[in-house]
Amino acid sequence: MYDLDLKYCENITDVSMLGNVHTLNLMCCKNITDVSMLGNVHTLDIRNCKNITDVSFSAIVRNVHTLNYGGW
Repeated sequence: MYDLDLKYCENITDVSMLGNVHTLNLMCCKNITDVSMLGNVHTLDIRNCKNITDVSFSAIVRNVHTLNYGGW
């Protein structure tokens, strides 16, 4: 299992390759727009990721065990 903490990394735009990380913290990564490839992440923190626009976000909600979001 892999845990990755990228909070406050505002220059990150592409997280598509991080779908197999167990715990992924993307809090305040303000340039991320697409989280559709993160459906296998167990714990996902996307608080204050204000530019997420991908419409398949609902698939993430169904598959992620723990989802922290808000501040949008």
